[in-house]
Amino acid sequence: MTDLPHLRLYRRGAALAWVLGPALILADNLIHPKEYPPGHEAHQLADIAGHYTQWQVAHLLGLAAIFLFVPAALGLAFVVRRRAPLAGLVGGALSLIGALGFASVIGLDGFAWGVVSEVYQRGDHATAQLVLHDLQHSQWGYAYYAPGAGILLGLIVLGLAGASTGALSGVVGLLLAAAGVMVGLETTIHSNSFFVAGAAVLLAAGVGVAAHLWRMSDDFYAGMGSSASAP
Repeated sequence: MTDLPHLRLYRRGAALAWVLGPALILADNLIHPKEYPPGHEAHQLADIAGHYTQWQVAHLLGLAAIFLFVPAALGLAFVVRRRAPLAGLVGGALSLIGALGFASVIGLDGFAWGVVSEVYQRGDHATAQLVLHDLQHSQWGYAYYAPGAGILLGLIVLGLAGASTGALSGVVGLLLAAAGVMVGLETTIHSNSFFVAGAAVLLAAGVGVAAHLWRMSDDFYAGMGSSASAP
């Protein structure tokens, strides 16, 4: 038996986070008002203004999901790192960078766009459309959107490394990698259907990861012994 303390708490906490986080992301995308591609500022602002509370609640759910993604990613990175140190370190670091990036995106796309829609609703359409246009096209925005790619890369690394080390099954590892690609592309693909599909794949992968972590023995989680189920 490993002498590392509180392993069961960390392992099962991470397992719960892998279910709750993706579930919140799916709920976020199911209630998220229509998102238009850049160049449709008037339509976007009118849609947000018409569903203002729904818009803000959806992004609050997304922010809560990001908070839960941190312990989820760290919990999986831990078990991967015990068998593949470089992959665990890189996958965990990229996932955390991606979480910070998506938090920035929610601040920009969620709260900021929502506030601009209030200006639009008050009748100053020209100013509101100009502000939204600048928010969407400013080159300074890359510094806030680009780190979100860490989710894509981090989940690919953790999924593939988890499968290759035996921490995850091949199916779950590939599903997690696919979810990383779909979620990571959300900042470039403006389609609610794509958002929902990506969230559903992530939830399926999250349930699979959670099942592996929940049944895993503490010794295996710590990098010792077999993967026999915990009592």
